Amino acid sequence: MHCNSTFRPYVTWFLFPNNVYYDRSIEFGFCPHCNKDIACLVQRRKSDDKQLVQYCKRKDVGKLREQYKHEIEYKSTDLITAKGKPYRWVYGLNKERINKSTGEVISEQFSCDFFGNKEIVKKF
Repeated sequence: MHCNSTFRPYVTWFLFPNNVYYDRSIEFGFCPHCNKDIACLVQRRKSDDKQLVQYCKRKDVGKLREQYKHEIEYKSTDLITAKGKPYRWVYGLNKERINKSTGEVISEQFSCDFFGNKEIVKKF
């Protein structure tokens, strides 16, 4: 919490656990009021299971980024699904096109998912 408001992170780094802490993450974002760069380090101590939260702003964010960049397990940007073949819930889409040169009607059947991926199934 900074300026008595919560910030929306633009990226979250999930860190490897070490000897002292587990369930570690760093969130990077901007304060909605003063537009300063903010980082929030959240980690849980193994000995007493206490959650520790540390906020950094401005120059300290760069230091924190350099300090923990070698401990990254994965980033929140890695979790975004890539475009490709449809998966999970799929629905059908039928389209008809007219070939301008021949005037012929072409019907196509697509398999689509809710992430914007399409794959042509049949063309007749």
